[in-house]
Amino acid sequence: MSKAVLDDWQELLPKTLENAVRAPYYRRRFGSAWRRVKSIEDLALLPTLDKPTAIRFQRYLVVGERPPGFGITSSGTTRLDLDMPPLNVLRCPEEADAIAGPALEPGQAAREDPDDPYPGWTLEVFSVTHGLPLPPGKDEIVVPWMLDRNALYMIEAVLSKPQPDGRRVTAMRLGTGALTVLTVWLQERGKDPSSFGVKLIGTFSQRLTEFWRKLAAERFGAQIFDNYSLSEFSTPATECTACGWLHFRWPPVLYEVLDLVTGKPREEGIGRLVLTGLHPYVQKMPLIRYDTGDAVELGPFCRVERSRGIRMHGRIRRGLVLQNNGGGAYLLAPMTVFDLLDCLAEVERWPHPCATLGIIRSRDVGFPRWVSEFDERLSLLRLRFEVRFDPLIFRERAKELETRVQEGLLTRDAGLKKLVRAGTLRLEVLAARPQSLNPPIDKFV
Repeated sequence: MSKAVLDDWQELLPKTLENAVRAPYYRRRFGSAWRRVKSIEDLALLPTLDKPTAIRFQRYLVVGERPPGFGITSSGTTRLDLDMPPLNVLRCPEEADAIAGPALEPGQAAREDPDDPYPGWTLEVFSVTHGLPLPPGKDEIVVPWMLDRNALYMIEAVLSKPQPDGRRVTAMRLGTGALTVLTVWLQERGKDPSSFGVKLIGTFSQRLTEFWRKLAAERFGAQIFDNYSLSEFSTPATECTACGWLHFRWPPVLYEVLDLVTGKPREEGIGRLVLTGLHPYVQKMPLIRYDTGDAVELGPFCRVERSRGIRMHGRIRRGLVLQNNGGGAYLLAPMTVFDLLDCLAEVERWPHPCATLGIIRSRDVGFPRWVSEFDERLSLLRLRFEVRFDPLIFRERAKELETRVQEGLLTRDAGLKKLVRAGTLRLEVLAARPQSLNPPIDKFV
């Protein structure tokens, strides 16, 4: 966000905190410290709120009575385990009204905008396990995503012919899991995705790996935009065409990037992403300094957006945090590992539910299976990944893969390379037999 926009948004902080302390949790946790918060830098005076704590005390995070309000359910992967209940973020109609207020004026809708290169309909595929903060726009067609052939047939039916007004779908917004399955399902049935005329694809949920991004873009003949979002907030961070990094859009949200060890604000590098929703766009259940559980990297200054963007590196729990030079170093970031392993045909994967159910035949849609560990005594960082053969029998091929992955990690992660070259850390990459590891389960959405 530009400095002018940031100044405007920071002016919303006093009202945001005045509203938040009406909730019992914040009233007790903040004490009087919230009165001294005037800027985003001052937010460091307040404690952070992680998801397990929010789940435990969610009834005390609500302003006023329950109900009225409608909920957005966030199951998420930042929970300590999958047996924890979901976080139900309550919202009120006044929030939706505030968000919808600055809508485009008549005559400036996307299909009438002369600068819009693809003035058609947008197909929005959303998971039935997640709510929508706002109703769809007049140029959006919404279908649910389910682990069922009907969902795929509905998408194909909408894409394959013009709508009653003569326009076709020229843009799609859907989760990465849905996009990969859709791409494979169409190919297995001899369908050409490029014949649909979709030119813009926006993704959410996990970031597409480099392999799948390239493949989907080629098959559909479309430009793909990354998108970072959470069910807990209405605000997405979308990919900038100028700098390639992610910038938070509308409605206003303040973000901080904190050191993974000290918790202090970072000015560069990788840290923990913390978000604060602002009043009046968040009213019923404010989330103040909400720890997303995600590691992000701060980008360079973008001349177009006049701000710094972020880049997603994955769930903190899936990488390794080591103390280094008084701060935290994040090594074996999930997205770095996924990018390396996902392009290797020999790597074993979690079976995707659509493959298990027989909807698609391919075994290559699931997430690679890998684990990481750090032996502090030996200063040894170890990555083990499963392959689809016995590495004890095909040892030469296993060694080739191990070398390729290790070299890829050192090429992509400058911090890791520096530690290894300095002799501070040793890196070991090992191929493992199929189904021999016990990696955390990732969500297929």
